[in-house]
Amino acid sequence: MFKRLARATCPERIADEIKQLIIDQKLEPGGRLPAERELAEQFGVSRASVREAVKGLVAVGVLEAHTGNGTFVRADLNDSVLGSLSWAVLLAGRVEPEVTEVRALIEPTIAALAAERATESDRKKLQETIVAMKAALGQPSLVVEADLAFHMALAQAAHNRILQEVMNGLQRLLRGNIAGHVLEIENQQSCLRNHISVYRAIEARDPVMAREAMIQNLQDDMLPASEVEG
Repeated sequence: MFKRLARATCPERIADEIKQLIIDQKLEPGGRLPAERELAEQFGVSRASVREAVKGLVAVGVLEAHTGNGTFVRADLNDSVLGSLSWAVLLAGRVEPEVTEVRALIEPTIAALAAERATESDRKKLQETIVAMKAALGQPSLVVEADLAFHMALAQAAHNRILQEVMNGLQRLLRGNIAGHVLEIENQQSCLRNHISVYRAIEARDPVMAREAMIQNLQDDMLPASEVEG
C-alpha cells in the first residue's frame, strides 16, 4: 500500500503519504507501522528520511513510538491531533477573545442542528447535564464540568461528526473559557438559565429558537455578572 517515491523525497512528503494512508483507512488508529527498513524499501527512499518523517508525526501526535515494540498510529487520533492544537494555542498566550469568536461561529449552528436531529437519548443526556449544573451551583469547578458536559452533549446531538470532533478537540480551550466566567454565583445561575433555554428549544425541535438561545448564552458569557443580571 506504500507507493514508491523519488529517492530525494523530503521527509514532509513521506509524512504526507503516511497521513493520507490513515485518512484512506489503510492504516487504522492503533495499527502498527512497518519497520523503518521496510518503509524505506516500500517508499524507495532512505531510512534517514523515513526516520525524520516518523519523528515529525510522533511530535504532532499522529503516531506514537513504543520502545522495542515499534511505531503505531495513535488510537485516540482525533483527540490527540486537535488536542495538540489546543495546547499550541494555549501556550501562545491569552486566547479568551479568540475562543469566544470560534464558539460564536460554530455553537449556534450546533444548537440549531441539535434541535432538528436530537434523539430521545440525546435530550435525556442534555437534561442530565442541566440537573448536574443545578446541583453544582456555588461550586465553580463542578459547574465548569457540568457546563462543558452540556456543550459536548449538544455537539453529539447535532449528529455531525466533524463538528463533534472539533468540539472534542477544543475541550481544553472550552474548559478554560467557561472557567473564567463562572467564578461568581450570579454567572453560574445565568449559565443555568441559558442552558435551560437551549434545552427547551431542542425539546421543542425549534432550530431558530435554539440558535438564538445559544447566541444569548455566548453573549452573556462575555459580560460581567452585574450586566448579565441587569
